[in-house]
Amino acid sequence: MPLSLIVIAAGAWLVTEAGWGYDALFVQLGLTGFVLTFFGGALLISPSIKKALSAVREHRIDSGEVKSALGRLNLISRLDLLLLFLVVLNMVLKPGL
Repeated sequence: MPLSLIVIAAGAWLVTEAGWGYDALFVQLGLTGFVLTFFGGALLISPSIKKALSAVREHRIDSGEVKSALGRLNLISRLDLLLLFLVVLNMVLKPGL
């Protein structure tokens, strides 16, 4: 969480220093991706981790419940990583600039 705030603060400072403005397409796309990733972690990844841990505690590690919970967590994590990659790509290519 602290690093997320530092990244947002540094990004805001860079946008202001460069004079791009917050109406630039790449800035809006970057902020949207950040918000999606932030809330995705809070609303999807965190509960999935708790569900997987609960399944491990209640069942054997090789049970279907554990495999299902870990599969869901794996999928969500991969989608989150893809979104983060697209945010970085967006910041590098700066579409609309």
